[in-house]
Amino acid sequence: MTDFVKKDSEEHDESDQPTVSSDNKKVSINEYLEMLNSGKVKLVDETRPDNTSKPTSTSTSTSPTIKEINQVMAVHKKAKNITEQILVDAKMGKIVDTGTVKDLVSELVEHCIKSPEAFVNMTRLKDYDSYTFTHSVNVSVISISIARRLGSSAQDMKNIGFAGLMHDIGKMWVPEEILNKPGKLTDEEFEIIKMHPVRSYEYLRDYSEGIPEDILSAVRSHHEKSDGSGYPDGIIEKYIPRFAKIISIADVYDAITSEKVYNKGIVPSNALKMIFSWSGKHFNDALVKFFISAIGIYPVSTLVMLNTNELAVILEPNKKEPMRPRVLIISNRRLELTKPSFFDLTSYNIATRIPYKSIVSALDPRDFNVNPNQIIEQYIGG
Repeated sequence: MTDFVKKDSEEHDESDQPTVSSDNKKVSINEYLEMLNSGKVKLVDETRPDNTSKPTSTSTSTSPTIKEINQVMAVHKKAKNITEQILVDAKMGKIVDTGTVKDLVSELVEHCIKSPEAFVNMTRLKDYDSYTFTHSVNVSVISISIARRLGSSAQDMKNIGFAGLMHDIGKMWVPEEILNKPGKLTDEEFEIIKMHPVRSYEYLRDYSEGIPEDILSAVRSHHEKSDGSGYPDGIIEKYIPRFAKIISIADVYDAITSEKVYNKGIVPSNALKMIFSWSGKHFNDALVKFFISAIGIYPVSTLVMLNTNELAVILEPNKKEPMRPRVLIISNRRLELTKPSFFDLTSYNIATRIPYKSIVSALDPRDFNVNPNQIIEQYIGG
């Protein structure tokens, strides 16, 4: 018997003390985050053909305006609706409307380049009832964000965004009773699940025109793992297409942070630790570091406890000082919920140079009966 959840998080082995190599030395997730926060980490994209890195700078980014956040939220909704229509059409055997997909991806890339901080805000948007479609959009968004952080060209960002949107089109032919089964799957059922990357690849190859091979190969290989334990081909790191390596990280991250019929989502900060623990074994080590840099140590909508014993929700990650994002404080010091108030954790006492507030730890919002996404949306909406 095979547990269906394994295709998301339990498919990967967890470690009590996750570590990853940094300059040939194993470090824990907390040590790495400390290094990242102090600026001691130099990100090098070892997956580039020339083995050189051209990462984008994070020091000149500016805070997104509420207007920009509202714009990307509208784009996310539009993208979900378009993706749903395309995937439903595919199930009916219709030709993939590549023109519409390209236009949508171009719009996503434009927003990522114009307002990267607002763009990453999209990743908090989930939809329990339309998981497959929302997940496809989120994988595209996260993949584009990683590609931008890697310094990829606009065309590469568009191609990886296209692959992200279409990576699960093959699931349209997986029976819903298998796809949404709350219990364990039989080995036979899991084998059906494992064929969806091939179905995605074949459909895009046969029922569309002009899709580049790097998109097709990324779609086929997004469940492959560095150690060769993935599917459908069981290939090892050096044979996995670069775009597939990026999409695989985005795919697992969004999957394990989303609530589904068969699995409750985990908090974003814990998801980052899990992704980090799988570096080198399931994911490319360098790309995981760029992923964490792109999405932030505390992703948007993470619930945290401050050293003042107040609850806060991450509104905007701080790429320059990852441990000091901008937050919405949602409780008093007795942990009684209050009207959200904006606070910048980079603020400090001029005399002592000590920050007024700091993050102690991330929390599970279900333990406090709060909905971070709803809190952010109400705040943005005024």
